[in-house]
Amino acid sequence: MKILVNGQTLHCEAGETLYQVLRQGGVRINAPCGGTGTCGKCTVLIDGIGAVKACQYTVTEDIRVQFPNAEGKIAIKGLLRPVKVDHPEPCIAVDIGTTTVVAYLVVNGQIVDTESTLNAQKPYGDDVLSRIKYTMEQADGLETLSMHIREQVRRMAADLCCRNGIQTEKIAIAGNTVMLHIYAGVSPASIGISPFTPVFTETRLSKGAVLLPSIAGYVGADTVAAILASGMHLSEEVCLLVDIGTNGEIALGNKDGITVCAAAAGPAFEGAQISCGAGGIAGAINSVRFTDDRMRYTTIDNKPPIGICGSGILDAMAELLRTELVDESGYFGDKELIITEEISITAGDIRQIQLAKAAIAAGIQTLLECCSTSLDDVAHCYLAGGFGSYLNKESACAIGLLPKALLNKIEPIGNAAGMGAVLWLLSEKSRMEADDIAHNARYLELSASPVFNMQFTMCMGFEL
Repeated sequence: MKILVNGQTLHCEAGETLYQVLRQGGVRINAPCGGTGTCGKCTVLIDGIGAVKACQYTVTEDIRVQFPNAEGKIAIKGLLRPVKVDHPEPCIAVDIGTTTVVAYLVVNGQIVDTESTLNAQKPYGDDVLSRIKYTMEQADGLETLSMHIREQVRRMAADLCCRNGIQTEKIAIAGNTVMLHIYAGVSPASIGISPFTPVFTETRLSKGAVLLPSIAGYVGADTVAAILASGMHLSEEVCLLVDIGTNGEIALGNKDGITVCAAAAGPAFEGAQISCGAGGIAGAINSVRFTDDRMRYTTIDNKPPIGICGSGILDAMAELLRTELVDESGYFGDKELIITEEISITAGDIRQIQLAKAAIAAGIQTLLECCSTSLDDVAHCYLAGGFGSYLNKESACAIGLLPKALLNKIEPIGNAAGMGAVLWLLSEKSRMEADDIAHNARYLELSASPVFNMQFTMCMGFEL
């Protein structure tokens, strides 16, 4: 059998799965579930057949394979608050996320160009824990992951400079603590086990770039940068900052002090561990509504549906609750919510959604309780990151991911981590503020908190 993909021809025997053939042929394919068919992220397009999960498709004939646009919904924009620019020379700010990497070329205090792509480490693990494991179990694991991300940042910076006829070697990087350790070639192993202690959190010059300061093992420089970009550390009013991802970072406070925590939400809102889940790519269902007894949905870039991404999952869950097809406990029996002939939400998916939303919601409630703060005290709820940029806030509140009392206070602020890295480059004052945030923020470890455990149990249910 012949498989045409990315301009090359692969050969295989009939009966092999497409996933196996692609991996053996050196084609990078995202499959965080390990090819078990549960995450949907290995979806590809086969000419004449359509969208299929590569791990579930058995090759029986010659085929041509195309990959959906996997970078269609990377959050690159954000709110850049005004600062006094005292470093106008060309420079590059980088936000290294576990899933995506975004780089900004800044000239005379203005962002003039942007480059974004998927993190080159993704084939080695879909989350920070799997990448920590890879660095520990493979003899050259740390070197491999470090080389990939350093080369990726170097290439992105070179592309930005070449396109704009500019030369600069000044690079500042924000990212979670594990990503920064890997970039620096420092083992993140100690972050993977209790008490989750990083080797470094301070600002560090490494491999030709400056790494912004972090707070703790699971609250990194990306959170420091997001706080810096939001301005909540300067505010008279109480602010809540939430970055919803596999590891949800949450910050609460104002100029009088900020408390932070990290809630392990899992990858459900990124489409993983969802039966028909998909990332934020072209063809992913990103909104769902029941109207006039009909199922209505939209897809990213209006492409044929290939799966359902986080914002669509939120909408579908909210609609199931609104129509009382799912009760307060999340019970759905052995039913399925059929969205298209091939895409549905199952009872197992609902369980994953419950776990993810309970972790974030419980993290918020724990911070509020430990800071003796009520929801009425919160003036602004900032949503940072890619998922926060695209979710429907009404759906998020309907399922209890975010408190309903904050609905009218929710403000998406886009890629706040990237904007914070830009601010750090532009202003000496911003650099001092970032250091103050990192040094003075109070870190709350949720795994050891009885308040969090109690709140997590309470947040597992839904309100109808």
